[in-house]
Amino acid sequence: MLQKIRYRFLLFAGMFPYLLGSAVAFHTKESIHFPYFLLGLLGVAFVLLAVQVFNEHFDITLGTDRVFSNKTPSPPHLSTALVATAIALLIGLYLASVRGWPLLVFIGFGVLAMVFYVGPPIRWSYRGLGEIMIFLSYGPFMTVGGYYLQVQGVDIPPLIASLVLGFLVLAIAVVNEVPEYHEDRMVGKKNLVVRLGRRRAVFLYAIILFFSFAILALSSYLGTIPVYSLLIFTTLPLAFRNVIIAVKNYKSPKRFIAAIRGTAIIYTVSACWLILSYLV
Repeated sequence: MLQKIRYRFLLFAGMFPYLLGSAVAFHTKESIHFPYFLLGLLGVAFVLLAVQVFNEHFDITLGTDRVFSNKTPSPPHLSTALVATAIALLIGLYLASVRGWPLLVFIGFGVLAMVFYVGPPIRWSYRGLGEIMIFLSYGPFMTVGGYYLQVQGVDIPPLIASLVLGFLVLAIAVVNEVPEYHEDRMVGKKNLVVRLGRRRAVFLYAIILFFSFAILALSSYLGTIPVYSLLIFTTLPLAFRNVIIAVKNYKSPKRFIAAIRGTAIIYTVSACWLILSYLV
């Protein structure tokens, strides 16, 4: 159930990095190529749909979803993911042909991260690399890719802005894995929580949150990120609350869920404020 919640949240939250890259481009150039923006958004939507189906399919077929359950859920058909991937690739190839072939770098990385996060033969999440792939995909690559689509270039501002969201989504990935520690360990899913243990993973979660707020503060001070983005610090009390809940309840999955929900709220609010700060 937690995995399904995570996949559906990432399906929704995955739009934010792309929107952020487009907002930074608008802030920089004071214009936006709206048809390319909409087409890119459509491509991202199909990619995120494919991610959800691929992950649910392989989690079920590889046994992760039924370690402590007698029920065997029916995996979603891979045909849905393959069709969504094909449509996203066609959109990506068209955009690369009209906006610049360097877009293929972002597209290629997206395919590698999407198909092989749980799927064989690479299975990033089983090798302790899943969290890094999530950080890069939902942080720098999608944000800078959205920026490149508009300005046909790469720059420091979108990269810095992407780190704020990237670390927050990394925090979501880590905190989501804590209640699933035993299931993941039994199926050989050697993610960061399994490798570190739940207690140390909770402290890693706190450090990741700190990095996100620290980058935000430093970037605002240096003028790399608009000053309005400092409104994100209104979520700091919730961040402290999440850490306290996580430290006290990492052995109790039901009580721990509050930290997961709180982190999702911080990410959503922060993403909205950050995007708006580039538009006002």
